[in-house]
Amino acid sequence: MRGRWIAALAGAVAIAAAGLPAAAQAADHTVQCQGGADRCVATVPLEGTATGDRIIVELTDTDLEIQSIVPSEPSLTASYGFAGFSMQMGGSEFVADLIITGPIPAGASIAMTFAVPPRMRDCGNLRFRIAGATIRLRDVQARGLGCKPAKRVARRCVSGRGPGGTGWTIFDVDGHVTLQRRGQRVAFTLGNVRQSCAPSG
Repeated sequence: MRGRWIAALAGAVAIAAAGLPAAAQAADHTVQCQGGADRCVATVPLEGTATGDRIIVELTDTDLEIQSIVPSEPSLTASYGFAGFSMQMGGSEFVADLIITGPIPAGASIAMTFAVPPRMRDCGNLRFRIAGATIRLRDVQARGLGCKPAKRVARRCVSGRGPGGTGWTIFDVDGHVTLQRRGQRVAFTLGNVRQSCAPSG
């Protein structure tokens, strides 16, 4: 699989690993992704889950990447988040470490959509300076906008100012970052910097 993705929705919930319960208290919640080889949707019940639980999505193919996470109710965006996501089993399983930050109503769920990623324009590497330090980003890619604005979006994110404008959704897995806004998509790999993107807006 080309990228390993951690989903982090801009404006949803702050990611915070502090306060996770001991591993012995955590539970695994496995769901099947429904669809075909190009796209599938996994509906994950949140009722009865707790911070530290693992969401395991069994995917329909190994070429899929996370595209969106949508709660069954808009108010749920303040009640859950994620501390760490990864791909396992050769890309056939998506694993998310759950954080519950608020009340979960009965029947609440999130819909995780996975799809084969779109073709992207290769924009090369990016190097710039922040406070005297050289920052390096690798393999900047773009869709729906040119390389110059795509690199500007990537630079603004890593510099802590946000991608510029509202509506960007940020996905980050193990240093590979993707931003989406309507038909626009920017992807890059963190080089010598470990912080990801500042929120949109």
